[in-house]
Amino acid sequence: MTMIEQLRRRVLTAGEHLHSGAGLFLALRLSGVRPISGGMPGTDFINDLKNSLLYGNDGNSIAPQVATSTVTGTSIDLALSDGPIFAFVHVGTVSGTGPTLNVALQESDTISGTYAALPVAATLPTVTASNAFGIINAKRSKRWVKAIGTIAGSTPSFAFAVAVVGVKKKE
Repeated sequence: MTMIEQLRRRVLTAGEHLHSGAGLFLALRLSGVRPISGGMPGTDFINDLKNSLLYGNDGNSIAPQVATSTVTGTSIDLALSDGPIFAFVHVGTVSGTGPTLNVALQESDTISGTYAALPVAATLPTVTASNAFGIINAKRSKRWVKAIGTIAGSTPSFAFAVAVVGVKKKE
């Protein structure tokens, strides 16, 4: 099962919430996602999440790994996406003294160009405990997006992954 399928299953599980406590439906609604056709706002998007999202490299900007220092993710090509982007952050086991993980998104016009941080809203609150899940919702203006996981603390260790996806352009 790919990381995207695992995250999709996790997002669709009843009661799943964002790290901030808001529901996925609310995040999609506030981001301007509209239904593809009829029904309750956002339901068609949610019901066909896999086919509504664009993700290259299985969406893995930061592939599942155990890291002890800052990780710079792989760039994801979102040229065929439109509207908001989402970064699904899944944290497993955390150890160390005072470990912290801050995940932020950066964007660039070209894959090898200069990357600039997306607005502060495109960051996840600091993660300090095991088994955390969160979604970063952002708007981008450039083609390429990658995640940066900044790790700090005394002998910190984080098992984590970050998948970056965009909403497919409507035809």
